[in-house]
Amino acid sequence: MYNNITELGQRIMAAVAGIAGLLAIIVVPELAMKVANLVAKNASMAMDMLNRPNIIAAPKLVSLLYPIWSGLGVVAGVVLLLSVLPIARGEKWGRPAALGSLFFLSVFGMYAIWPVTFFARLMFGEISFGQISFFAKELLINPLSIFLIGIIPFFVILLSKKATFKNKLTEFALYLSLILTTGLSFMTGHTALRALWSSLIDKPQIIDKALSVGTVTNWVAVIIIIIAIPALAAGMKKGWLMSLVGSSAAIMGNGILIVGHLDTADYKVGLVLALVAFLLLNLPVVKEKLAENS
Repeated sequence: MYNNITELGQRIMAAVAGIAGLLAIIVVPELAMKVANLVAKNASMAMDMLNRPNIIAAPKLVSLLYPIWSGLGVVAGVVLLLSVLPIARGEKWGRPAALGSLFFLSVFGMYAIWPVTFFARLMFGEISFGQISFFAKELLINPLSIFLIGIIPFFVILLSKKATFKNKLTEFALYLSLILTTGLSFMTGHTALRALWSSLIDKPQIIDKALSVGTVTNWVAVIIIIIAIPALAAGMKKGWLMSLVGSSAAIMGNGILIVGHLDTADYKVGLVLALVAFLLLNLPVVKEKLAENS
């Protein structure tokens, strides 16, 4: 049995993990393909209507990356289903494994939202109130659904432990910042790679160092943080250290992109979120909790 979680709480967590697992396997791939087709279509329209050579590679990149994320999402769903009985029995590995899988799905949803909003801004300019319902219904509903399938069960399971309001608020802020940092770091890597790939199609002899190095650094940060989450959720110091390294790498990756492309707002937002995650990881209350579990 888990500390500070009742048997009823364990059953609720197990049920939530099972439902999320089924949705990840059955629903998420379908939603992801709809988003990929939508983004590719909007990219093609934007290239026809606007003179934007930096988005030439967008359809190819989306067609490559979304199926990969969808396949990994199915794997996350399988892990969630496998964690149901261990969570119900209170076995030590079940809850961290489920949280790691749900974290991945949340990051996927966060990443999926951004290309849709990018092309909506590109096609519509500043979105007016009259376009909000169309935007929400036709464009945002699928990536937002992926995000909610991950993040709602994640926080239900994460915050199921008995704890003070201060500790729960700290955990909520910490993990939300890590989800946003990881999703946005992958997205800024995607943006940089799309611009780099497009520029190489246009001028094959020129390689943008900031885009190439920033993309790799950000994506390595994403991998490190995703791997770290189960250990961090289990209260292990190695999970905290890996999260610290990952957030530091995200700071560096987005910083490199800013230095090379100061006019791109996405990189600045990514840097701010990574700094917030880094600072929250270093809060005394977070370190105290790790000391209690060591």
